[in-house]
Amino acid sequence: MTYARVRLYLGLCNTLLFVLLSMVLLLPHTSEFLRELKLSDGCLLVYYILFYLLISLPFDIYGGLVIPKKYAKHQINYAVYFLKWLRTSIIQSSFMWGLGMTFIFLSTFNVLLISSLVLITAFILLEYQGFFTALISGFKITKDSSLEPHLKLYGLKNYPIYLAENNDLSFAGGWCGLLGKKKLIIPKFWKEQLSEIGLMVQIARRVGALETNTRVRGILVALICLLLNTFIGLWFIDFKFDDAVSVVQFSAVNTVLCFINLLILPFLSRPAVIESDLFALEQGFDYEDIKETIEFLDVVQDDELCRSTFVEMFFHPTPCATSRLWYLHLKKPIKQKGGWQTVSNLLYLSSINLSLLPKATNANVGRIDLYVMHPSD
Repeated sequence: MTYARVRLYLGLCNTLLFVLLSMVLLLPHTSEFLRELKLSDGCLLVYYILFYLLISLPFDIYGGLVIPKKYAKHQINYAVYFLKWLRTSIIQSSFMWGLGMTFIFLSTFNVLLISSLVLITAFILLEYQGFFTALISGFKITKDSSLEPHLKLYGLKNYPIYLAENNDLSFAGGWCGLLGKKKLIIPKFWKEQLSEIGLMVQIARRVGALETNTRVRGILVALICLLLNTFIGLWFIDFKFDDAVSVVQFSAVNTVLCFINLLILPFLSRPAVIESDLFALEQGFDYEDIKETIEFLDVVQDDELCRSTFVEMFFHPTPCATSRLWYLHLKKPIKQKGGWQTVSNLLYLSSINLSLLPKATNANVGRIDLYVMHPSD
């Protein structure tokens, strides 16, 4: 069984468990039971978050320690891993508890304030995604100016490039920034292990995500889904956070909605990957160089060159290498317009609505380096 397939089954078990638990939390008898406990709002939210972390722990251990060791993906120090997990859990718990209490406070004034808070927080998370990546994952991100002559040589627009010194080879970085100057984060091992032209192919593909507007579309779709999920969650609790039980119900609704989004949005993410591949081809890079880069990165990430149509359709926002190379060989523009990293953006932002799935999917369960920036093309 391939590395990617093992992770797929683990992620499915984790997400489905949280979805089922969320559905139980939405039952009338459950809310009555929680209110009969007569706990303070702050205390109930603490217990809810601790319950969530306790359920996540065995999946995190298996996905972050057992599977990578079995498939020899990267070196893992158990003590370092658990310290990183503890730090990340504290940060995530504080974020969830603070948002939950803020929802209760703002609900006294106006529901529109809650929607505004969700949108503002989303913009902050996207604008400073590089900072939050370093904060959560704990690795160093530094600017690299040595690539500027190479960008000029290959006719690529000179965007600021930052190198991330991460351990997980599936980390692929991404673009940061919305309103200000965009910056590109790439893993340091790309520079160390890819050939010069292979590295330029990957950077060209990332530039393509900007030039073809697929990144903008991906962010817009994620924001629309986020706001729609917010509205449905508020509707379920009659547009008012009366107490912490309402916050728990809001979290449960958004967990279920996020799971539904995960089944639909890969249809938008996959075409964006193809568009980036074709953009690199249009920039003059040779088909064989792009092919070599795609296959090399597939080996260090999923190690699954080909997948069944069903598995790819619902569970993988990045097409398998075989599908990508087929489109490259045709050299024809893809008809469907995609949204680059739509699924990753939504998962990252869904934490604002207290969804329990941002770090539970096959892409990043147990992989602390990938909690903020998920694996991508």
